[in-house]
Amino acid sequence: MLSLDVFKKILMIFCAIAVPSSLLAIWFGAEATFKEKIILSFVFGVVMPLFTFIFYKIVSFFLKKSHSSKRY
Repeated sequence: MLSLDVFKKILMIFCAIAVPSSLLAIWFGAEATFKEKIILSFVFGVVMPLFTFIFYKIVSFFLKKSHSSKRY
């Protein structure tokens, strides 16, 4: 089973790769207006890491709950 530390490290690596690469793709590859680029930068720079953090907290809550309910 995947431990919480490994899961957290996987999510951190994902954010460390996905956020900068998506921002680079927006600013250097997207055919969009400046306003659209600002909005997309906000989404990928703030909202995506925030939802990743919320996802981690939800998953860690359920993993801790399921792990504590097991009897050894």
